Amino acid sequence: MPTPEVPVRVAVLGVGGFGVEHARRYAEHPGADLVAVVDADEDRARRVGARFGARARRDLEDLLAHEELDAVSVCLPSDLHADAALRLVAAGACVLLEKPVATARADAERLAAAERPFPFVMPGHVLRFAARHTALKAAVDAGRIGRPVALTLRRHRTRDHDERYPGEHPAMLTSIHDLDLALWLTSSRPVAVRSVEARVPGRNQPAAVTAEIVMASGAVCSVQSSWVLPDGADVPDAVEVVGTGGVLSLGDPAGDGADELGEALDREIAHFLDRVAARSASPVVALADGVAAVLLAHDVIGAGRAT
Repeated sequence: MPTPEVPVRVAVLGVGGFGVEHARRYAEHPGADLVAVVDADEDRARRVGARFGARARRDLEDLLAHEELDAVSVCLPSDLHADAALRLVAAGACVLLEKPVATARADAERLAAAERPFPFVMPGHVLRFAARHTALKAAVDAGRIGRPVALTLRRHRTRDHDERYPGEHPAMLTSIHDLDLALWLTSSRPVAVRSVEARVPGRNQPAAVTAEIVMASGAVCSVQSSWVLPDGADVPDAVEVVGTGGVLSLGDPAGDGADELGEALDREIAHFLDRVAARSASPVVALADGVAAVLLAHDVIGAGRAT
């Protein structure tokens, strides 16, 4: 059991690009002992393990058979998230589960049914730890603009996303951030969803998706995503909240987006380790929040296909 003197024994399952970032932060955190990394590419697992002083394991079975763990970051392909998380929790490990927490509706519902106080699953909705987003949330909750009535959330990406993620709908891959933000900022649940898609011949996924979501609070959220920007283009993500007494938006980032995301991941990892040591699930982002975002993404996808 981790204590202030005994660090959290942690592993990273999947050490592609983002998994490496998890591993690096665990290796640098004084409250963590990165004991193992796992990847289907065994050479990559050995390289990453050697870089951070961790053992390389072949797969989840190998990890569970040979390591005593308090916690695991799951950074696998999205369709593998739910099964891995459920197996790890059953083995007694807390899980930091990258988003989306599942892709299939049935898997999201299985996760919801398995939620428990400890060991817990914490969704990796990293924007809840980004400074500008937390400041916006605090201002909305403090009533600075009265009751929120309209939210606009925008996230545009380059056209190569369609080739890189041919099986991932934009609502599940990129808009999942904004769907979670809509739920978080309104502190409400959706009661109606409308969605339209723009399709381009020869592409795997919609080129653009716009969803209009009516919340139980009465707020209306417009969530926009596209995968059509030319290579190298960068349009800043946007979040605007209109209330009965004013308007708030994210404003300009203090640095570039990559730096901001890195700092948010630092805070997310540190928070996760604190909650594992405290044996108590996160008050910032619960498994139910990650599941709600996935179910809302399915509603957006279904509504778009129906039009």
